[in-house]
Amino acid sequence: MSEEIHETPSATSNFQTELAAQLAELMPEVIADGKVDVEKLKELLDGDAADTSERFGLFWPGKKRALRAAQEPTTATLRPDFENSKNWDTTKNVFIEGDNLEVLKILQKHYHAKIKMIYIDPPYNTGKDFVYPDNYREGLQTYLEYTGQLTEDGKPKSSSAKNSAENPQYHSAWLSMMYPRLKLARNLLTEDGVIFISIDDNEVANLRRVLDEVFGESNFIENYIWESNFRPDNSSRVERENAQHILCYARNRAHLGSLVGAQKATEGLPSLTKSSMKETTLRFEPEWLDLQLADGTYPAGERKSGYTLENEVSVVDGKASAPFSLRGRVIWSQDYLEKQVADGTRIVIKGDGFVALPDSECVDAGGELARV
Repeated sequence: MSEEIHETPSATSNFQTELAAQLAELMPEVIADGKVDVEKLKELLDGDAADTSERFGLFWPGKKRALRAAQEPTTATLRPDFENSKNWDTTKNVFIEGDNLEVLKILQKHYHAKIKMIYIDPPYNTGKDFVYPDNYREGLQTYLEYTGQLTEDGKPKSSSAKNSAENPQYHSAWLSMMYPRLKLARNLLTEDGVIFISIDDNEVANLRRVLDEVFGESNFIENYIWESNFRPDNSSRVERENAQHILCYARNRAHLGSLVGAQKATEGLPSLTKSSMKETTLRFEPEWLDLQLADGTYPAGERKSGYTLENEVSVVDGKASAPFSLRGRVIWSQDYLEKQVADGTRIVIKGDGFVALPDSECVDAGGELARV
């Protein structure tokens, strides 16, 4: 790894020049006087060329500038941090800190078409996020003025620029920030590589359109819905947001295998918990339980596991002194729990999160729990 780091060039390639060189290799007749003859290129493409007067696509103020930001070479370089690194000569892991647009450009040489999976968690553009205009040619003072980071007397307010909803180019600023980074990220993926991007409702529609353009609509895999909040804020009278999106695209879907792996064997006992279920209260009798807990009193209230202990529980020698109730997202009803106990099932609770674990007698051969 150390050799690759030290071999990083002082300036990256000019992507515009590289693209022109590739066109010259494929179609030398479109090059005239060292420039691309666009009209000749249209003639060769014939019916595959789009009508520029009317065409479908996503457009916003600053899109051309965002494209240039991806194409322009960078003079940035990586500087090894030996002091804070561990096992520098043998590790296969790299942690890079810096402006992500510049870092993506630096990685183009050594990691082009070598990365299997990329995950991005960008600013969600909620009005509280910080979006950085890619404007490196201007001086620092001009940049700070442009991004609204100076007070009236010219002193810096903050190290970042806030993209508030009052900005007339609210969506445009966010799209211009994302566009060049996505184009460069795509270059790093292997032919069977995939990218995952987290986003909320503010920009999911625009992000889909940008990804369709960068990766191609045919390479869209899925919009996964992540239930990120089981207890959404009740203050809104219109809606309560409790989910986010994770968009997935392939570099080339034709080369992509299955994204569903083999089910990992459960270590120990499977839990009754299932996050997609509604909250249910289950009552437990002491004789049903094996409590692997230290002797003592456990107060009622919500546990870190997501369960709520509705009664105080006293434990002596692994036994509860009285019945108690648990509220949580479980796959069993009270009736089914009692039926399983009557058939000989024991319920194990291993920690103060009070997660209920049935013993293996009620688990089928595939490792699945019965659901009711």
